[in-house]
Amino acid sequence: MAATLALMDPWIIWFLAGLGLIVSEFLLPGVILVFFGLAAWIVAGLTFIGLISSAPLQLIVFAAASLVLTGSFRRVLMRSLHRDQASLPSGSDHEDEFTGKPVTVLTAFPSPGATGKVEFKGAEWNARSEDELAPGDPAEIVSLDGITLNIRRQWLPPFP
Repeated sequence: MAATLALMDPWIIWFLAGLGLIVSEFLLPGVILVFFGLAAWIVAGLTFIGLISSAPLQLIVFAAASLVLTGSFRRVLMRSLHRDQASLPSGSDHEDEFTGKPVTVLTAFPSPGATGKVEFKGAEWNARSEDELAPGDPAEIVSLDGITLNIRRQWLPPFP
């Protein structure tokens, strides 16, 4: 394996490393590996066209491109990906927009403290329940924990 890598052009190694990082973003979501992958592709391109050739310079360009891409675009990308699920700190003014609001239970919550999925304002959210719930049971938001909704069974008021 090492002999095979030694025979490959450096730009191919950078391209494959970038591809591996971008693909692994799907396995380890966090919207950061994609920027390292793109930085590796930048180094691959610059090496392919002959602008950089030495390994130390390739590493420096990779580090600089990773920092610039991550620092410049991660927040923008996270905001666009999670527009409906913006990370809201607990206790914020935004929590009032959520607390007490009804949600649609999508997956079973077999025991208190179990996690599952709910729908709120047309988007699917991760949730943790104080009660046992089945799909379709009425539930409401108690609080926020990052982008996880804490929910409980919604008790309907009695008829007059």
